[in-house]
Amino acid sequence: MARASGTSVENNFTKGFLTEFSGFNFPENACAETLNCVFDQTGSVSRRLGLSLEDVSTPQTISYSSDSLFTSFVWRSAGYRSENSFLVHQVDNILHFYRIVGDRIADNKTSFTFDLDTLSTGGVPGENLCQFANGSGRLFVTNSDIEPFYLKYDSDTDSISATTIKVLIRDFKVLQDNYSITDNMPFTLGPTNPKYVYNIRNQGWTNTLISGWQTQGNSTYPNKGQVWWYFREAAQTALSPLYMDFRPASRNKYQDLGNSLAPRGTFVLDAFNFDRNLISGLTGLETQTSRGKRPGCNAFINGRLFLSGVEADGYNGVVYFSNILKDADDDIRFYQNGDPTSEVNPQLLPNDGGTFIIPEAGRIIRMIPVKSTLVIFATNGIWVVQGNEGVGFTATDFTIEKISDEPCIENQSYVVVSTFPIWWTNEGIHTLQSSNIGAINSQSLTEKTIQTFYDDIPLASKRYVKSGYNSLTKEIFWLYSSSSSNPRSYNRVLVLNLKTEGFYLHSLPSTYSVVDIVAPPLAESTVETVNVTNNAGTTVVNSVGAPVQVDQYEDFNPDSLGNVKFVIKYLTNKVGFAKFQNANLKDWEDLSAPGVDYSSYFVTGPRVRGDGQRKFQENYVTVFSRYKANGSCWMYSIWDYGNSTNSNRWGTPQQSIILNANMDYYSRRLKIRGNGRAVQFRFESEGNKPFDILGWSAFETVNERV
Repeated sequence: MARASGTSVENNFTKGFLTEFSGFNFPENACAETLNCVFDQTGSVSRRLGLSLEDVSTPQTISYSSDSLFTSFVWRSAGYRSENSFLVHQVDNILHFYRIVGDRIADNKTSFTFDLDTLSTGGVPGENLCQFANGSGRLFVTNSDIEPFYLKYDSDTDSISATTIKVLIRDFKVLQDNYSITDNMPFTLGPTNPKYVYNIRNQGWTNTLISGWQTQGNSTYPNKGQVWWYFREAAQTALSPLYMDFRPASRNKYQDLGNSLAPRGTFVLDAFNFDRNLISGLTGLETQTSRGKRPGCNAFINGRLFLSGVEADGYNGVVYFSNILKDADDDIRFYQNGDPTSEVNPQLLPNDGGTFIIPEAGRIIRMIPVKSTLVIFATNGIWVVQGNEGVGFTATDFTIEKISDEPCIENQSYVVVSTFPIWWTNEGIHTLQSSNIGAINSQSLTEKTIQTFYDDIPLASKRYVKSGYNSLTKEIFWLYSSSSSNPRSYNRVLVLNLKTEGFYLHSLPSTYSVVDIVAPPLAESTVETVNVTNNAGTTVVNSVGAPVQVDQYEDFNPDSLGNVKFVIKYLTNKVGFAKFQNANLKDWEDLSAPGVDYSSYFVTGPRVRGDGQRKFQENYVTVFSRYKANGSCWMYSIWDYGNSTNSNRWGTPQQSIILNANMDYYSRRLKIRGNGRAVQFRFESEGNKPFDILGWSAFETVNERV
């Protein structure tokens, strides 16, 4: 039978692995399966490096249990000093601090810690993960079982201090007192109706003013529409030693307010304990508490601190925002500074604090700044809050807009890249994008790429996923468990390369427990104070015999370092930081020789020739590789979608690498047996030998007839 011949070239795998295509329309530049491979932006595929602890790392003894909670945050420029940045690591109820100096973390643990139990509101802080924000030189910390607080760092004493954030708000609520706005209650009923008295007091009528009103012959309280200073005489009189004259002639000076409520908000209450009796001196008034719960999330944007996420009735959807904080010494207020009932200072100013409510929001679980916009993630959708004029949020100018109905889940998948967040939901991995008209929308990153793979991840595992962003390689690492019964037994890492938009997958051994992932920024250099020595190696001293010392700087090469690390538990109460760096391609070789072997492989997507009607042969395939000492890689051909060796459609494995140390790249020509209507290639590692596959060229022949 006559046959047509031709060649095909595969030299780019930047798209990683894809699942949302069939065996008949699989795209180029991608593979169908992979594990423990790295897909470079140049298009090559290599093995991941082995896991090992930081070089010359000091083990840190930290108390933990099998159920301990871990999370981290980078506190940048503490105290407005760029050299003072810390990795803040929560382990249960204790915050640990590591100075960010160079590439090692464990060696730079500070002597100070902070115990969250000291600010407990009655619950168990160690059973909840903290959320952090960095602003005005301070570290803001929230946890649903502690009072919100901030930390300040003193570089002179190398210590931290904590200050509780008291969330006070003005009371704008009108209590139900059974009187209309224009009705005046008799003074005789005051003791039996404290709600009415509170309402009048809250609109600026102090006890002194009410007494003055009564002295002028009034038998009733002012009503809820009467503004106290509308009845003030301009000058003191014999009848008005308090600059007040409540005679009828004075009352006629101003137009009646009709049935409009007078301004209110004189009383300032504890946001989480509305004790109106305490603030007013009355008795019998209703109270409201958050039952010991406090804001679980926070954000710092436009010079303001935002708090939200209180798990209590009446608090869902409430967001508290502070006044603008210019420096670390500014007081934090969550209410309008001017009394709304004041005659001379009632205005709401743009830089004031306050609250707003998103009535339809469920529980707010995360708030993330995106440029000048605050994005609010709740259990029933996503909202954005921004200034109307595009100049940022102000107390007098902001809008609230819902941009997605997608339910968000409380996990640690949220990572911010170039000011835009990326996060996991039950349905997929999402990000925000800004249109050319400035609108912000939610977009799925998995829907057209790896949705089938993502759907197979257990729902419980999605709740406990953790994230880290490598700013050097522009890769996001998500740490999760493949086990639905043990979602915190982390054994998988899903990676998204933002340069190529490709996903790939790593496995982790169970030899040591990986409990967290951290991503501190890499310091460009570190400084160490050393003694000056002469040519003979003797320490140089000054006039009083003290050693002469200088600061010695050590620069780091960012091309050789990565800033995403895994937190592991090992030995007894030892915590270490590890990363993919062992060139011997074994995991934990430094902790338990000879280490743990792992396999690396990738399977190309099906290639269909002959229009899907005619069979073809891959007669010869020439595989191109980058030189790696002791390199090795087995290659299998897979015909007609065979999913195992039992299908009898898998070819015999062949060595695809031939070594030549005198060349940067090399190729090897392989004879491929078999034929069919579709073909795939599987590349698989051998032992702990490396590979770096660039692609291949295939000589193909196709039957001319069906």
